[in-house]
Amino acid sequence: MKSQQNFGDVAVEELEVSHLDLCKELFKLRNEKRLTGKVEAPHKIRETRKKIARLLTAIRAKRGPSEGSSPISK
Repeated sequence: MKSQQNFGDVAVEELEVSHLDLCKELFKLRNEKRLTGKVEAPHKIRETRKKIARLLTAIRAKRGPSEGSSPISK
């Protein structure tokens, strides 16, 4: 994952792909926690949520206020 300073040179489409990958990772971590009652690395859930938030902030900043608030175009 790139740091927030490096988001400037990445296309919105690439950021959206990264967003989907992180959402899948978060889903897997949450499922693991629900099924087994524990997670190998519980800090990964919090880290992944924060990465998603940073990514969505970068996507919204690149799109600007005129394109709405939805992070993923449909």
